[in-house]
Amino acid sequence: MNEEKSLEEKKKPLNPITGIIILLIGVHLVIILFGSFFKGDLVLLKTTADAQQDLQEAVYLAFDDFAKLDIRADYTVRAYISKTSYMSVGFPDRTKAIKKIGRAWCRGRGVVILYLPKMVLRDNKTGEDFGSYWCFLGFTRVISVNGI
Repeated sequence: MNEEKSLEEKKKPLNPITGIIILLIGVHLVIILFGSFFKGDLVLLKTTADAQQDLQEAVYLAFDDFAKLDIRADYTVRAYISKTSYMSVGFPDRTKAIKKIGRAWCRGRGVVILYLPKMVLRDNKTGEDFGSYWCFLGFTRVISVNGI
């Protein structure tokens, strides 16, 4: 009799709430893993409008250039500036500049840190990466351009 009850308990389907939670976790993981491959939708662009403005101001203050922004589904932003503007800042100061720009984006209203976003600074002609800032860990990466 006890064995029949234990078999019946094992055959019970998952609770619907448990299924919904598993689905939400799965969607979250897909966005984390593949979100940077997809452009952000209109809702994402509207919710991050303040963060975009902060980022534009930070780029202008650091590199004296206006950035073209490409916001992805995982809240990662790719900021495109000219190579001459990037090279006008000395190498030791580039790390500080990228960190300030990245913080401006990551601390902006509407950016969801749970999706592990980052800010990537790129050349507007070739798409070459200049550097990046990871929001979750605060890690800054600067790539030397032409050995400089």
